[in-house]
Amino acid sequence: MGANSFADIFNKYSHQRVYLEDQGKRLLWHIERCPLCWERHTETPACHMAVGVLQESLYWVSGGKYFNVEETHCIATGDAVCTIVIDKTPMS
Repeated sequence: MGANSFADIFNKYSHQRVYLEDQGKRLLWHIERCPLCWERHTETPACHMAVGVLQESLYWVSGGKYFNVEETHCIATGDAVCTIVIDKTPMS
């Protein structure tokens, strides 16, 4: 529920287009239109700011727990969308 609300905020108040995919133990945060890699070409995923925003938001919402958040696909590397994988179980 919280992730959907967060995605709605991005969709409503920014130029990003985000949708979520629930895979049981993890959540996929897909960015269809990403301002972080707009017209960029890289060999590795480049949306470090998006990863950091999600990681810190989870830290704050959970009362100080760390979650594994990793970008696996990126428009800048030629993928169709940026995909950030979020583990639902905290590391600590």
